[in-house]
Amino acid sequence: MAVILIGPPGAGKTTVGPLLAQALGTTSADSDAVFTERYGDVTTFFSEHGEPAFRTAEARLVLELLDSGIGVLSLGGGAPLSEAVAEHLRRPEHTVVLLDLSEDAAAERIGTGAGRPLLAQGLDSWRSLAEQRAPRYRALADVVCSTDTLGAEAVRDRVLAALQEAGPERPAPAGATVDIHVGGAAPYEVVLGRGTIAGIREAIPDTVQKVLVISQPAQKTRAERVHRLLSPDLEVVLHEIPDAEDGKRLEVAAGCWEVLGQRAFSRTDLVVGLGGGAATDLAGFVAATWLRGIRVLQIPTTVLAMADAAVGGKTGINTAEGKNLVGSFHTPVAVLCDTETFETLPEEESRTGFAEVVKCGFLGAPGILEEMRRDPATAQDPSTAAFHRCLESAIRLKADVVTADLRESGRREFLNYGHTLGHAIEFVEGYRWRHGRGVAVGMIYAARLAAALGLLSEAEVAEHERLVTALGLPVRYRGGIWPELYAEMLRDKKTRNGVLRFVLLDGIGHPLVQPVPDVSLLQKVYEGMSE
Repeated sequence: MAVILIGPPGAGKTTVGPLLAQALGTTSADSDAVFTERYGDVTTFFSEHGEPAFRTAEARLVLELLDSGIGVLSLGGGAPLSEAVAEHLRRPEHTVVLLDLSEDAAAERIGTGAGRPLLAQGLDSWRSLAEQRAPRYRALADVVCSTDTLGAEAVRDRVLAALQEAGPERPAPAGATVDIHVGGAAPYEVVLGRGTIAGIREAIPDTVQKVLVISQPAQKTRAERVHRLLSPDLEVVLHEIPDAEDGKRLEVAAGCWEVLGQRAFSRTDLVVGLGGGAATDLAGFVAATWLRGIRVLQIPTTVLAMADAAVGGKTGINTAEGKNLVGSFHTPVAVLCDTETFETLPEEESRTGFAEVVKCGFLGAPGILEEMRRDPATAQDPSTAAFHRCLESAIRLKADVVTADLRESGRREFLNYGHTLGHAIEFVEGYRWRHGRGVAVGMIYAARLAAALGLLSEAEVAEHERLVTALGLPVRYRGGIWPELYAEMLRDKKTRNGVLRFVLLDGIGHPLVQPVPDVSLLQKVYEGMSE
C-alpha cells in the first residue's frame, strides 16, 4: 500500500513525507524534487516552456512514480488536477492523505511565494489556487489532516493514527462504488460511485448499434468523453438541449425525434440522458415515445437527478398548464451516478438537490435525518462520506419503492412528499425557482397540514423547519396568491374527482396519502406559513 500526500502549497507535504516513511519503514519521494532533478528548476521551466508543458511533464513523472513502488509519495499542489493522475490515485493500492491548510496559516508559511511560479502574488495567488483545487483534493482524500497548528512530527503522528485506525486495507473513500438493484419486470442497476461513466460501454446491450446522447450545455466535456468511450464500435450522435426546465418542452422533444429519424434509429438502439433531472426526464420521454419505445441509459450529474429524477423510470415534459403533465413510465437499462460530477456542481445546485435526499429521510430512509441532526453542513457537503451515505440511502429507498410500484398505483405516491404545493410554486414562478426550493416549502406545508389533521406533533413540524432551514432553503412563500396555487394544485396527478390528495406523515417515517376536501383548511394552513 502506498501513501500519497496531497494538499496546497505550504501544508508540509515535503517535510512530513520522509518522517512518515521512516515511521512506516518504507521509501519516500517528493514529485517536485524529482522534477527538479530531471528537468531543472521549476520556475525556469515555467518561464521557458509555459504551464501546459509543465503539467504534461509533471503528470508523466507522477504516473511513473506512482508505479515505482515508493511507499510514501508527496505530490506537488497541482498534480492531482491531472485526470490521469487522479484516476491512478483512486486505485485501491493507494491511500491518499490530504494535508490541509487554512488561509491564515498559509499567510505565515508561504511568504512571497519565491520558487513557486504560481504564487507570484503571494497570498492572493495561494487563495485562488486553494479555492480551485479544494474540491479535487477533498474528492480524492481517504484521510484529511489539518496542519494549521501542528509541527511536522505531530502531523506524522496524526496520519499514522488515522492509517492504523483504518486497518491494513485502504479506507473506503467517500462515495465508494455501490450497486443498487431496481427490480420489477425490467430490472436494472444503479451504480453510484466515482468514475462510473468509464463503465458505460459495459452497461450498453450488445445489440445496440447507435447511441443518441442528449445533454445540457454544461455537460459538453462529459458528452464528448462519452463519445470517445463509445465511438470505437458504435455510431454516436451528440445532441445538446437547453438547460433546466427550458429543455423539457414539446419542441425540444420534437427536435430529438427529428435527429432519431434522420439517423434511422431502430428499436435496438439507445438514448443516453446526460445531465440534471430535466435532461434525464426528457431523454427518457424521447426514448419511450420513439418507435413506441427504445432503450435509455441515464447518467445523472446533479444531486437532484441522482436522488430522484433518473431513478425509477418516470419520464416527462412540461406543458403550458403545468409540470410533468405529459410523460410515461420507461425504465432505463442502467443508471450511472458518477460522483465526480459533484466537483464542478455549483453549491446552490447541490443544496437544492439535497432537499430530495432529506425528503427521503422524512419518509423513513435510514440514517439521513440522523446525519442532518448531527452536522447539517457535513451531511450536505458532497466531499464527505456522510453526504454519500445519505445519497445512497435515498437512492435505495427509491429503488425499493419503484420495484414494488413502478406505475405509481400505490406506495410510489409517497415519493411525492412536498411536491403538490412544490410543483405549483415552480409553475407560478415560471420555473425560475429550482425544484428543491419548491419541494422544501411543500414539505413544510405538508407537515403543517398533517399537524392540523392531528397526524404530526408540533415538535415534528419544528424539526421539519429546522432541518430545511439548515439546508439554506425557504420554509415560507409569498402570500396573496392562494387562488393561483390552489388552481395549479388541482392539476396534480394525485387529485381525484376535484379533491386534492396529499402525501402526509403520520409520524416521521410513516407516510400515507390523505384526501383533504376542506379547501378552507388548506387555505388556512397556507396563510399561516406565507410571508
